[in-house]
Amino acid sequence: MPRQERDIEAEHCLAYVGMTRAQDHLIMLHEEKKGYASDVYEILGDKL
Repeated sequence: MPRQERDIEAEHCLAYVGMTRAQDHLIMLHEEKKGYASDVYEILGDKL
């Protein structure tokens, strides 16, 4: 697996761990709906 692809996968894993460990509130900031933020919006849709 190319390094850039591994870095993206590691970033996704880290974000997942952070989101699943949130106990009371989760606030995610992003510049645009692209990359990982786009994936989250696609999965959660109107729940955000």
